[in-house]
Amino acid sequence: MASCSGQVAADHFFQTIHQAAVKAGRPLQEIERTGHPLDHPISFPEGAYLKCLYAIA
Repeated sequence: MASCSGQVAADHFFQTIHQAAVKAGRPLQEIERTGHPLDHPISFPEGAYLKCLYAIA
């Protein structure tokens, strides 16, 4: 799952995915969380718009 919206905080994004898995009755095993690479500095909160969750459901 991935999001490129600065309007959605990373914590909320990941929490929502976990809640959806619970509602669907599916186990969710996180493999990795990713965001911006090191060469893409974030200087303001909305600049942290990239977030991705690799998981097995």
